[in-house]
Amino acid sequence: MLIMDFEASSLSRQSFPIEIAWIDTQSGQRDSFLIDPRSASHWHDLQWAGHIHGISLEMLHQQGIGVLQAAQRLNQALQGRQVFSDASDWDGHWLHRLYDATLLHPSFELKDLYSHLAQYRDYDLIEQLQRQSRPHRALDDVAMMAELINKRLPQV
Repeated sequence: MLIMDFEASSLSRQSFPIEIAWIDTQSGQRDSFLIDPRSASHWHDLQWAGHIHGISLEMLHQQGIGVLQAAQRLNQALQGRQVFSDASDWDGHWLHRLYDATLLHPSFELKDLYSHLAQYRDYDLIEQLQRQSRPHRALDDVAMMAELINKRLPQV
């Protein structure tokens, strides 16, 4: 199972993705990167939420990759796969913002993690994931989710 998480500039309608990570719960393969918002001309969010995730604009400018590189990197790694998110509405919004900035389309499908896990009828796992405190850094968040899922459903 592939799990993806986004960190964003804020929770406003104008928000955009600033960090993306994914992990394959079975193989442990993973990737994480920051995105430099200067690479998308229309990404201007006046409600910056850096205090939540601890990611500053300077950090994004120094370590972030461009939106085109980010979209291509995701497409290459996740092509044809289903990728699950614990916040698929928000993460779907940020995924759309990323790809809209590049004129590309995702080569993978983003799905709701909880709907997928419901088929295993392990509602305690779903509740644990929903209650789990997270550091609000994308790779740490997906790693924590993957660890909990692997403990409960190692075959997923």
